[in-house]
Amino acid sequence: HQSEHLVVKQRDERGLVDYEALKQDPSSLNAFLTYVAAFSPDSAPDRFPSAASRLAYYLNVYNALVLYAVTDSDARPKDEKRFYRRTKMMVGGSLLTLSDIEESITELKDARAYFALCGGAKGHPRLGPVPYEAGTLEAQLDKAARDFLSDPRNVAVDRAKKVVRLSEVLRRHKKVLLDRAETLAPLTQALIAALTWRGAFLALGWRAAAALLPLTTLLLPRSA
Repeated sequence: HQSEHLVVKQRDERGLVDYEALKQDPSSLNAFLTYVAAFSPDSAPDRFPSAASRLAYYLNVYNALVLYAVTDSDARPKDEKRFYRRTKMMVGGSLLTLSDIEESITELKDARAYFALCGGAKGHPRLGPVPYEAGTLEAQLDKAARDFLSDPRNVAVDRAKKVVRLSEVLRRHKKVLLDRAETLAPLTQALIAALTWRGAFLALGWRAAAALLPLTTLLLPRSA
């Protein structure tokens, strides 16, 4: 299980990745990247026989590339175009960007996956304590979605004003989330349905201020 090398022990008191500490000791991350450079679902399909094994692989690779980009290059999440489209890593013998890897994740058609992608910036899902594995992927994805959507920094409901603030992450993946809503829990479906309303969203770390989005019929009881 090469993904065990992706366990990031360099955390601060809040459980967030300590990028400076990781930069000082990237040995475990580098070991995982060495494996990734040689093997992928395209180059070694026998190693990834199921959709779950392929999705777990790409989620781990995406998160590893973010860690690498932040600690070992001058690319930063605030420079969105450069970070996602130009930061590259050898994956199964091919140079892939974060955007390329995200496309592979999208093809596997599980909307929960977007709540498992650590973008290295404020407002993105947090990196989980352990890597994703095929055998535990269902539970891990459910937890990732639940944790993200229950964080008031990402989804905040004001019942008095009958409004809700939504993370920019939901807007960025709006089309796929709407298309794949059947893979989401009921609460998540209600939040995704909110994306069909006109409005603005909570900003990611590199964007501007937040605004409010009406949700009178989706999350609030009729008597509210």
